[in-house]
Formats: sequence, C-alpha cells, structure tokens
Amino acid sequence: VAHRVGGLRLPLHHSHAHASLSAVRSHDSVVHCYFLLDSTGSMSGIRDETIEGFNTYVKEQQGNAGTMKLSLITFSQCHPFEQLLVSKDIHEVTPLTRADYQTSCGTPLFDAIAQTIDMAEKTAGDEKDVIVVVMTDGGENASRENDRKSVFARVEQMKKERGWTFVFLGANQDSFAAGGAIGVDRAATTNWRSDGAG
Repeated sequence: VAHRVGGLRLPLHHSHAHASLSAVRSHDSVVHCYFLLDSTGSMSGIRDETIEGFNTYVKEQQGNAGTMKLSLITFSQCHPFEQLLVSKDIHEVTPLTRADYQTSCGTPLFDAIAQTIDMAEKTAGDEKDVIVVVMTDGGENASRENDRKSVFARVEQMKKERGWTFVFLGANQDSFAAGGAIGVDRAATTNWRSDGAG
C-alpha cells in the first residue's frame, strides 16, 4: 500500500501514518504542512535542483483536493531558522527563487526541528492534520539547545497527543536510522541521492 504526498510516494504499513497522510486528499479538512528545508553549505551543489524540486512539490499540492496551509522554514548554522512562508494558502504560494534560498554553514538539525514544532504548535493550534517534513542532506553538527533525545521526546509527544505526522527525507546518511532516532516512522522516511537526479 502506498500514498502520494506531493512528489513523494511513501509505503504505508503503519495505520497512524496512513490515517494522517490520507488527510492531504480530504475535501473538508485543513492540512498544515511545515516544510523544514536544509540550507547548509553542503546543499550548494544542488541548490537549483532543490528549488525546482520544492516548486514541483508546491505545484502538485496546488492540484490536490482540500485546503493546505504551507509553512517553509530553512535552516543553517548561520541562519538557524528562516521563516520564508507561514501558514500560507497553498494556492497563494509563489515559486521559490535563488534569492529566497541561500546556502551556507553547518547543520543545527535538532534545534531547527524543535523550533519547527514550537512554530507548528502556535500556528496550527488544535488542528490534527499536521505534517512536518524534514529535508536534509547531512547529519546534525551544530545544535546548541537540543539533542537527539529531546527532539525524539517532542516528536513522540506530538504524534501521540495530537496525531501529527513527521516525514524525513535524507541524503548522505542512513535516513531510516537518522529518522528513527528522532521518532519518525520508517513508513514516512526515504533516502534521496545528493545530486541533480536525486
């Protein structure tokens, strides 16, 4: 069994993940998607491809039934938490550009995930159809306030108490191990190759 979330096709063997991801297709619900995008120096070689991929994701979501509110956050050590979009109606989202997406510095992944969860709690309120997508091409190396255990606890709390779904898209690492270490289900994890084709 599989379900399509934007350009990503996920095998769904976990009932919780299936129920939450299915909300993307619902006609009567509002889905809140928080897309946390790595903007560290290692992404510079695939900067244009990353922009194109994100814009494709947006275009596909604009064609789906139902309502989506999209938030886009980029993160790096130099710019830890850049909110490019906050709860924007998917049909009002304009294409990401090179001016929007700059790449530099290290990877404060745990801090960025924790801050994204904080942001989602404030902006989504009590809504249950919340998806947090993390896209990164490298492992944690620069967080100052959070560690793996604290992020795992937050992710687990949001999944159990609010029914949120977390998706982990990783490159240059064992994404299933990295995603699992912070509480992301295997059914909502995938690897991607860190090049133009990937």
